[in-house]
Amino acid sequence: MPMAGLGTRFSDRYAMPKPLVDAGGLPLFVRSTECIRVEFAQKIFLTAYQHQLEPKIKEYYPDATVIEIDKTTEGTACTLQYAREYWQDGSSIFIANCDQAVDYDPTVFYNIRNAEYDGAIAVFECPERDPKWSYALCDSDMNVSRVAEKDPISSWATVGYYYYKDGRVFESAVDQMIRQNDRVNNEFYTCPAYNHVKNKRIKAFTVDRMQGLGTPEDLDVFHSTQGQHDWPTTNF
Repeated sequence: MPMAGLGTRFSDRYAMPKPLVDAGGLPLFVRSTECIRVEFAQKIFLTAYQHQLEPKIKEYYPDATVIEIDKTTEGTACTLQYAREYWQDGSSIFIANCDQAVDYDPTVFYNIRNAEYDGAIAVFECPERDPKWSYALCDSDMNVSRVAEKDPISSWATVGYYYYKDGRVFESAVDQMIRQNDRVNNEFYTCPAYNHVKNKRIKAFTVDRMQGLGTPEDLDVFHSTQGQHDWPTTNF
């Protein structure tokens, strides 16, 4: 889970780092993690060194690996490369944003994983095609042919769950993205890496409900509507 950004949109309202801001009774990063509901061999959190988040992370996830980054990276794709040593054996990786609430049936993801797809992307239908999201272009069987960041190339907006059967494929795709200087808003985002994965099968799966929590205004909406939906919490 990459959360090494400075969270500048939250600094005017909150004194604490963005991952610790309350999201319905849980720190934001915990709320996001608890919604994933996929079994991991290892949880890895990538954080900003100046935020000193390891004690709080260990409070909730004692066995987690915390990687502290002492510089501002050029985007989440670059942040994730600090964890590359953990997938050099060909391990699968499941990347999740730290600022969202999601409800879905994890069985759908497990079925894709067990079907030996090379990657998977969670999506939700966004008929209004709001350009704040990234999007996946899918065929009728939800096979992904292309993705786009902040560009509504379809009505399938991505959730911020990105799976690779082999983490080295993601690493290679990011390296290629950086070589080609494939930036959006001067950053290297995670989702566009799929465009640099060649000859691989990528599958999209839908979620039942998704709410972005990336701004203070998003959190206001979440808190005002929280009672209307029971978001997943598995441990706390």
